[in-house]
Amino acid sequence: MLIPPSLDRCIQRPLPVQDREALQFLWHHRRIRVSRDWTKDGCLWAPVYRCLTSLDQMTSRDDVGPAVATTRTLSFGTPPAVGSTVTVFIAGADYTAAEEDFVVSVTDNQGNGTYHLLKSVPSSSVAQAVAYLAYQFNVASSGAFTLTLTVTGTLANIFYVWGAASWTGLDYSGATALDQSAIGGVTSGSPTSLSITTPATLRANELVVAVGIGEANSADIHAVQNASGYTNLFYQKNSQSFHGMRVDYSLNNAAGAQNTNWGFDALATTGGLIATFLPASILTNIDRSHFPKPPLVAA
Repeated sequence: MLIPPSLDRCIQRPLPVQDREALQFLWHHRRIRVSRDWTKDGCLWAPVYRCLTSLDQMTSRDDVGPAVATTRTLSFGTPPAVGSTVTVFIAGADYTAAEEDFVVSVTDNQGNGTYHLLKSVPSSSVAQAVAYLAYQFNVASSGAFTLTLTVTGTLANIFYVWGAASWTGLDYSGATALDQSAIGGVTSGSPTSLSITTPATLRANELVVAVGIGEANSADIHAVQNASGYTNLFYQKNSQSFHGMRVDYSLNNAAGAQNTNWGFDALATTGGLIATFLPASILTNIDRSHFPKPPLVAA
């Protein structure tokens, strides 16, 4: 495989000695950082790396309510990097009975197809808060990058907040790049918190994204993240229909179950989801013919 020179890649397992020259080329050009223990059990071992997933670009937050059309567009101020992963966060409610699931699809103007879509479980009650996460891997990106959100239902009863972010350094292998996900929501008893936990992740330092919303119906509300290790990405204290919404992410985490725990300052119906994405890694079938042969570097 030819490693794209514009992309950081991560080494997380032993590699055959014959790949040493290619790895040293990358190291000389500061694409990776390897440990001083160059060899171990007949393999070149590079457990230390700097090419972790990173936040690339963000859109502004768009507060919609009530909806006036079935489609809504949102653009990045700076286009996402070519080959990055774009994530779109949506949280809101349709106040029409039995129509709480109001998002149909997310697409863009770059020809990247219809985005994958996760959603929290809506109930049969009116004014149920619902959280969504749409995502697409390895995107094409050239010029203005515009997202289109399509909704369905009674427009006058639909209120939502949405935004987007792009990330570099994630795996490209289709849907398998999504490692784990979990959803939740509470529709009775007027809770003031919501906790969701994923199954164990495959690797450390995965991108963990948590989207949560509380809906108080007639009171001002905001959400806080009580779980440790998160950075806030989007925060909406109160949209036009008393939604408290926030999006948080984590990059420096140990392999294992990932938890999010939101607190709300008013009694609310809640909805939320958490998803983890695999970081990229160098495969062992490196096409070494594309790399010059620098001199070996002493340990």
